[in-house]
Amino acid sequence: MQWFLTCHTLRFGLPEDPANIRGMASKAGSRPSQAVSPSKRNSAQVTVARRQSTVAADDFFMLAQDQDGYLHLFNARKTEIQALSMEVKVQADARISHKRHFAIVGVMMEALYIKYLCPFKKYVTLDLIGGPRPLQFRYYINMQKGATFFFVLACMAYYDNWSWTAHVYLASTLCFVLSIYQHPSVDHGIYGFIWLLKDITVPDATWQVYLTIPSAIVAVVGLGIYWVAGYIVVAHRVEASPSLGAVCIMMNTLGSTLMLAADTQKYFALKYKKGLISDGWVTWSRNTNYLGEMMLYLSFALLANHWIPYAWLAFVWSMLFMSNMLAKDASLRGDAYMAKAGFLLPNVAGWAAASWSSAPKVVKEA
Repeated sequence: MQWFLTCHTLRFGLPEDPANIRGMASKAGSRPSQAVSPSKRNSAQVTVARRQSTVAADDFFMLAQDQDGYLHLFNARKTEIQALSMEVKVQADARISHKRHFAIVGVMMEALYIKYLCPFKKYVTLDLIGGPRPLQFRYYINMQKGATFFFVLACMAYYDNWSWTAHVYLASTLCFVLSIYQHPSVDHGIYGFIWLLKDITVPDATWQVYLTIPSAIVAVVGLGIYWVAGYIVVAHRVEASPSLGAVCIMMNTLGSTLMLAADTQKYFALKYKKGLISDGWVTWSRNTNYLGEMMLYLSFALLANHWIPYAWLAFVWSMLFMSNMLAKDASLRGDAYMAKAGFLLPNVAGWAAASWSSAPKVVKEA
C-alpha cells in the first residue's frame, strides 16, 4: 500500500517533502563527492525521481490492467493449496483403502482359521486317529515343564559347561518368589515349577481334556522340541553378552508376570460368571496371557540365538496360539471391547487417552 501511494503521488504530482526526493535521488546514483550547484542538483534529483516514479507507476498500472498481480499470486497459491488438498485426500483415501484391505485380510484369515486350521489343530492335538484316552493334556505338559530344570542341569553336567549363559538359561525365571507356600527351603523357582504351581492353584480347563495315544505322542514330541534351545545353549557353549542376558531376564520376568496374572484372573472370573472377560489384565489386550507366554519363550530363543527355536516358536504361535485366540474371539465377540482392546499387543494409545481424560483436574481457587 505504501508503494502504491508513493507511485500514485509521483505519477500525478511531486511530494511536498523535498527529503523524499533527495532520498530517491541518492538511491538513483547521485554522487555527493562531486561539486554540483544546488539548482542543478535539485533539477537532476527531480528528473531522476520523475523517471523512477514513472517506471514504477507504469509497472503498477500494467499489473492492475492484468487483473492485479496480487490476484494472480493468490490464484497461484490457491492452485497449490487445492493440489495439496487433493494430495492429502488421495493419501487419506489410500489409508482408508489400506485399512479396508487389512480388514478384508483379517476377516479372510479368521475365516481360514475357524473353518480349516482350528478343526485340524483340534484333531491332531486331541483326537488323532481315535482310540483310548488315558491321560489329560495337562499331565503331558506338566511332565515336560517339571523336567526342564533337570534336563538343562544334566546337559550342563554332561558337557561340563558351567558358564554364566548356561546358568542364566537354567535359572531364567528365578525372579518369581514362591512366597505363596512360605516354605523355608524354597525361595525361588524356574519356569517349569511356576507352571506346576499354576496348574495346582488355578488350573486351566483348556488343558484338562483327554488325548488319544497318537495325539499324546504328538504332544510329547512337540513339547520336547522346546528343549532344543537349552541344549543349544549348553552343548554349543553359547556365550551371550551381558546386555542380551539382561534383556532375556527382563522379558522372562515380565512374560511370567503377565501369564500368571491373566490366567489367575481368568480362573476366578470364570469360576463365578461365564462369559467375556473385559477388565483387569485384559482391559487393553484381549490375550495378555498368550502375550506373556510368547515373551518368556522368546527370551529362551534369544539366548540360544539359533534358527530352530525361532522356527518352532513361529509354528506354535501361528498354529496353536493363533487358533486359540481367534476361536475365543469368534465365540465371545464384543464389538466395543474388540475395538477398545488390542488383539495381542495392548492398545497403549487408548489406555493413554483414557488415563488422561479420567485424571482429576486441579481447580484453582480464585
